[in-house]
Amino acid sequence: MQKDNYDCAVLIKPFDEAHKNEKPIIKSCKLYDCQEMLEYVDIKNGVDVANVDGYFTFITYGQCYSLNDVQHMVIKGIQIRPYDKKREFVTLKQIF
Repeated sequence: MQKDNYDCAVLIKPFDEAHKNEKPIIKSCKLYDCQEMLEYVDIKNGVDVANVDGYFTFITYGQCYSLNDVQHMVIKGIQIRPYDKKREFVTLKQIF
């Protein structure tokens, strides 16, 4: 049985040292197309997938850079937040 293909808010937030204070980017997608959100970030060094606070979340690892003679890696979180017809967020537990 296939679940509904929810509309989703997508939060793209940087976590690495040089970018951690930037504001998150907000996009939208359908739940079944959420992997396409990876196109918006650098994933040169991989992707992890997690359930963070009940939401499907990609943690992406991009290129390395040097800041104050310390090596860092671009790290971004992409959190997929499905919402229902009332525009209220629903967690993965509620969906599955």
